[in-house]
Amino acid sequence: MVCAGSDGQGAIRQLERIALGWRLEPVAPPTLVITHAQTPVDILRPKTIEPTDRQRCQELGEMLAAGMAMGLF
Repeated sequence: MVCAGSDGQGAIRQLERIALGWRLEPVAPPTLVITHAQTPVDILRPKTIEPTDRQRCQELGEMLAAGMAMGLF
């Protein structure tokens, strides 16, 4: 899961590089949340994550927890 102000693709690429170095296997595609914080003021302010984005992240977390509980990964 990546939360970014605009693009987030660079952060995803870096996480994928780190995971590759650790020899981790992906179990789900990246989940990207964009907050549209572009200005210095917006970057510093508290962020609000939209309900649909929170739901997507919750579903990903539930899937990961279930897979770990079943010993899939």
